[in-house]
Amino acid sequence: MKRFFLLVVLLVCFTIIGFADVTVGKNQVNNVADTTTRLFDIDIAANNYLKGLKNISTFSIFNNTLYIINGDKLVEINLQNSAVTLNNDVTNFLRKLPKDYNFVSKIWVTTEGCYLTIFKELYRISSAGEVTKLYSMSRFFEGIHVLDDKLIVGSIETVELINKSGRRLHAWPFPYLASSGYVKGEDGLYFSANEEDSILEFQSKATGISVNRYPPLSTLVTIKEPFLSYVTDKYFIAFSYLKRNTIYIIKKNVNKIEVLKTIAVKGANLTPSALEMQNEEGYPNFKIDCSNNGCYILSLVKGKLKILSFKV
Repeated sequence: MKRFFLLVVLLVCFTIIGFADVTVGKNQVNNVADTTTRLFDIDIAANNYLKGLKNISTFSIFNNTLYIINGDKLVEINLQNSAVTLNNDVTNFLRKLPKDYNFVSKIWVTTEGCYLTIFKELYRISSAGEVTKLYSMSRFFEGIHVLDDKLIVGSIETVELINKSGRRLHAWPFPYLASSGYVKGEDGLYFSANEEDSILEFQSKATGISVNRYPPLSTLVTIKEPFLSYVTDKYFIAFSYLKRNTIYIIKKNVNKIEVLKTIAVKGANLTPSALEMQNEEGYPNFKIDCSNNGCYILSLVKGKLKILSFKV
């Protein structure tokens, strides 16, 4: 009887250990797959082109290169070897403008060259350095999305569809008097002013601009102060404004949004200090952008431009 009881106890123990090993193994695989890769830390003060960079709100990623505006300069950072160079065509254009007029709010780089907005004006600077004043809005440009043959542009009054000759094709009146809500997307322009409002999607269709509404981020009760940073064709990509150690991949659905998976930020502490967060004034120095090679995190924290990558 004692031998039987001992045998039962041993079998139970082995079974528990077996299940425990399987569970740990699965968790380890998930942690390895769903984490970021640390690429570079660039000391802002030690780099002549990046010195004085206060925020990273104006940038574009194209062909493994990060293009970022720093005052009257367009700086290029190679995302494969971290080399930092100056884009002379755009920089020369900006330095010829009056000091009170060379503030670039948005930028988008393509094979054609660089699209950039300055207050109410949209310019295109070709790869050959030719400057074209393309379009003007009645209010400041706040959002831009470049398509193959058109652009979607947004202000606090309207979202407009224009062609690449600068002709307006369609305008959608925009009732939101907020400028900080436009979000980059893979196939359209998005707007999410705060977590309580619906997420708006603006896309180009044959008849003009189509508008879709998605549930607000506040419906995701597991994320404290969610902040939408980028949108792919299938997912919203967000983070917590207060604690920037996790990326949330959220399924796009007009009826219900849900977190499909999380990606842990590894190898870097990207949560700013209380003073740094105060200086952000609601515009986080934490950005996400995606290209054909994957997604990137850009963070300006503790005097460093930190660049990480991850796969969705």
